[in-house]
Amino acid sequence: MAGETESKKAKMEATPAPLLAPYKMGNFILSHRVVLAPLSRLRSYNFVAQPHAVLYYSQRTTKGGFLIGEASGISDTAQG
Repeated sequence: MAGETESKKAKMEATPAPLLAPYKMGNFILSHRVVLAPLSRLRSYNFVAQPHAVLYYSQRTTKGGFLIGEASGISDTAQG
């Protein structure tokens, strides 16, 4: 019985969690399935991304990850 428990434990440790497993999405091969959803441009001037956005997004991305960088409101009253 101890052998079965050790075997199951070893199998669980060797199998990555689905969230952290590589994933092919169309032409993209992602290193994991964590995706940063679109952000808004509320901190930008006139809805145009500013130079500081490079630093902001570089702090939130990972190699082989997928980050949807920007989203725009559909009207002036849809800005939250």
